[in-house]
This record gives sequence, structure tokens and C-alpha cells, in this order.
Amino acid sequence: MVMTDPQTTGEEIDYTDSEQRQLVREIKALTIPELKALIRPHGIPVSGTKTELLDRIEDALRAGNLSYANIVDYLDAISPWKAQHVYLYNGPASVGNWRDLEWGRQHLTSCGVGHLINAINRPFLPTGMQLTSIEHRHDRLRIMAVERREFYDRAAEHDRDAESLDDDAEIEYRAYKRIIHRGWVVFEWNFFSNTAMLQIAQLPSGDKYEDIALQFGTRISPILDMSAFEKINIRRVIRRLIEMEANDQAETRSHISTLQSRTGRRITASSATSSDNLLGDPIIDDAMQRVRADGGTDHLGNFYWLTGSENPAHNNPLETQVHVVLIGEKARVNLSKVNREEDVRYVLDRVRTLSE
Repeated sequence: MVMTDPQTTGEEIDYTDSEQRQLVREIKALTIPELKALIRPHGIPVSGTKTELLDRIEDALRAGNLSYANIVDYLDAISPWKAQHVYLYNGPASVGNWRDLEWGRQHLTSCGVGHLINAINRPFLPTGMQLTSIEHRHDRLRIMAVERREFYDRAAEHDRDAESLDDDAEIEYRAYKRIIHRGWVVFEWNFFSNTAMLQIAQLPSGDKYEDIALQFGTRISPILDMSAFEKINIRRVIRRLIEMEANDQAETRSHISTLQSRTGRRITASSATSSDNLLGDPIIDDAMQRVRADGGTDHLGNFYWLTGSENPAHNNPLETQVHVVLIGEKARVNLSKVNREEDVRYVLDRVRTLSE
């Protein structure tokens, strides 16, 4: 079966006016360090305020010293470390021939996606999920897909007064702000550890990550069978983190814990604030322990991963605490904020280790 992705070729992509405006909005949302990292490789001065940096970017785009494709490539590089949900997997029984670069090139080419290997010019807001790049090395496979997503936020300040009709009925005008969102999905498979992860950009409330994961799995099925990968047990991780905290071996500070009893009922406990530990109230601690002892399962755990100065074990690189929500029922990890790549990888590695 041959799978092709239109627009993603070796030729320069022409971004539409709408895409260019969205790219400008994306740039304006970047931090000063991110803006500097974007322009430094292109010889653009990095001193000054954010406004000055944005002005230089605008000038560079006009002069052709910076392209919209350059910006898309940079956004693709930093996006996987922003707010996201992650599925962690154990790999299939064998990695097969995937460590062989020539075999991989031939296989990807036969699937119609050879042009995506180390792709440079990538689509920005394609309609429908579209593969945009494939990185194949002797130690890993990394596939990225993007798509245009739209959702609406209530904008009550722009509502209009109701108008009366001839039959005394009224029409009400309620305003909503249309938000265009660049959704991304990244699948990474480490051949040496034979482990994988699927990262999905945080979605608007109400959207289902399971649907996105299924859609992505179907999209890459000619390349790789994702059903051969087994999701790790997140429920076990929640329980172990709680137990470690109770035994003064904490890697995290628990904030919220939800348990599900054998009868399907749920009990939730939370600390007074996100800066306080969940544990410490004998009555609540005892109630949660009783549910667990009676066959209850960990449904959700809301934690703050401690910094290296607070817990230096396991070569902890964290300079700030990382907010992590473990969704046991869905086998997902939610990282709700922007983090450094090394911090994301560290936390996900610890989650994987604690699941064993």
C-alpha cells in the first residue's frame, strides 16, 4: 500500500495569507529566549526587547533572510515540549530491520513517504492529519504529523442586544472567538530500549486523545503497526508515587488522588493548595488506604515532580517542579505546561521505570 502526503516535497511551500497571519501570531506568543533561538542561526541580532526582536523578524521575512518555512521548522522542533498528553509504550517482540538505515529508507520509500525523511519544507495548517517529517536513525524512528484544528471560545463582551421579530419572538446574538490551533502528534520509537511514546498537543476541552491516537495509528499503518506496541500501566505509577511519598522517599508532591472502588464508585482527595501535600490527614489517608486495600484502583493522580535540589536521585535535572497529571483509566500522562525537553524526557523515563 502506497501512502502519499501532498504538499510535503523537496520544493518550497507557498504558505497562504491565512497561514502567514497564524505564523505571526505563533511568533508573537514565543518567549524572548525562544525568539532568540529562532533568529540566531540566521545571523539576525538577538539583543533588545521582545518588540525589537519581532520587528527584526518582520524585516528579515520581507528581505528574504528568514522564511516562513524556517519558522515552521523551528516550531516543529520546540512544539513537542509544550502542553501535551503522552502515551508510553513497550515495543513489539522485535525491532526487526529498523536499525538498518538503508532498509528503512527503502521501506519508507515503498510506503510513499521517502520524501519525508529529514523533510525541510513542511505544511503548516493542512486540512486533515498529514505526516510532515520522519527522522530515521540507527537508534530511533520519529514521525510527526500536523493538522489544522478550530475551536471557539465564548466572547460575551461582543454580544449584541436581542432583536424583536414581527411575531414578538427575539433573536439573540452571542459572540464566539474562533481560534485556529495547529495540532501536532509525534511518535518516537527507541530501538535500543525498545520503548516508544506518542505525544499529542493539548486539545480543547471535550476532544478525545484516544480518537487522535487511533487516527494517527491508522495514518501510519502502512509504515508501522502500532497495535504491536503495549501501553504501560499508569495506575501502578500513581500508587507507587503515593507509597513513596508516604515512606519519606518522595519524588513528587501529590496534590489530588482519585480512586475507583471495586463497585465502580470513586473517591477523590485533594490537598488544601497545590503547594501542600495531599498526605498528612489521618482520616483521609486511612480512607484512601482502605479503598486501595479493598481492591480499589488508582483512577487519577495529580502530582508535582520535585526538583533536583529537592530530590537529587536518578540524576534529576529539574530546575523547577513539573506539573504532571497521571490518568490511570486512559493510560495517559498530561504535562500541562511548557517544559524543557530534558525535563519532559526525565519525567517520562521515571514514569516508565515506576510502572515496571
